[in-house]
Amino acid sequence: MRTLWQGRVGPSKSIANRSLIISSFSSKNLKVEENLSEDVKYLKEALSKLKKGENDFYLGEGGTSFRFFALRASRENFEITIKGSESLFRRPMNELIDLLDQLGVKVSSGRNLIKVKGPWKPKEKVLIDCEKSSQFASAFILSSIGLSYEFDVYLESLLSSKSYFLMSLNLVNELTSSNVQLNGNQLSWRSMSEINETSMERFQIEDDWSSAASVGCLAALSEGEVKIENLLSESVQSDSKIREIFSQMGIINEMQNRVWSVRGSSGYRGVHIDLVQSPDLFPVLSVLCAFAQTGSSFTSLKNLRYKESNRLKNIELLMEALGVGFESNDDSFKILKPVDRKFLSSLKPIDLSPDSDHRIAMAGAVAIQAGARVTIKDKGVVKKSFAHFWEVQRSL
Repeated sequence: MRTLWQGRVGPSKSIANRSLIISSFSSKNLKVEENLSEDVKYLKEALSKLKKGENDFYLGEGGTSFRFFALRASRENFEITIKGSESLFRRPMNELIDLLDQLGVKVSSGRNLIKVKGPWKPKEKVLIDCEKSSQFASAFILSSIGLSYEFDVYLESLLSSKSYFLMSLNLVNELTSSNVQLNGNQLSWRSMSEINETSMERFQIEDDWSSAASVGCLAALSEGEVKIENLLSESVQSDSKIREIFSQMGIINEMQNRVWSVRGSSGYRGVHIDLVQSPDLFPVLSVLCAFAQTGSSFTSLKNLRYKESNRLKNIELLMEALGVGFESNDDSFKILKPVDRKFLSSLKPIDLSPDSDHRIAMAGAVAIQAGARVTIKDKGVVKKSFAHFWEVQRSL
């Protein structure tokens, strides 16, 4: 089968953000490639400026980088102003402010900014609310390095995206001499150890399975094969589950020598899956399933409304425009009647606003790959995670 595209999608945004926070406590710089997503670039620049003692920062659209940096900056003993986009500040902020308050940080908020002043003077018992996002817990554990005092930490409602918190915890244990454990909902830890400089020097950021999954969904609708390089088969990234999902759907894919190959398919099945640990897969995967031979169902979606946009709502709008038969509620989505691709040309052209959300733009690209006439406004939103996404899409 003809290879339509072969290359790399770039470093994992999730791992890069986390390892950059950890490395900010080190005297040595982490080896980071230049081919970074916009969010990671903002965080890298902010941490560099923080080391120089600067106190005014802008973190763009990135919820992860903003939350991580806010906790890291709050360790410093001077007031720091952290700004972001208007859409960023529409995402959950109360949990972040509450956590900072429990840590004894002086915190205030204004229009599209917060101000923090450390150091941490935590209460004896800290409760971190993870119902809307596990990132608050990740932000805490990543910025706890070097503490010399003890206090109890409990994680409340750590269900959705728990795998991302475990990624944070594992990286802390790998890059320091710590042994932090999660026992039930309590973090088992005492004073956090210093950076393991040898581990830091050897550490390499693996490539991004979330971006690879988006390319894989395009490839499944192509008339050729796509080969995505430099991916780990045994990855800490929960979105690597896409390989197993594709196999369940009957989409031919394989891993060999860190290259993931995906072949276009003239027909594939739908899938019934719980995305509690991989919610970022929903936009592209649901649109791919809209053209399957059988129905599909997705559960554990309630936190999608707290992402860059209300992803469930935006996918519903796209599905309606595509003529897909579906039903949904706050936590689940079912495709009852997929669409036959040969009828897509008869549909009215679709104008899709990604609503400042890179994942919605990529979902629109999957519909285009299937044959729908979709015009995507503000294609540049993909630079948040995968700047050359449209170049790859055009090659398919």
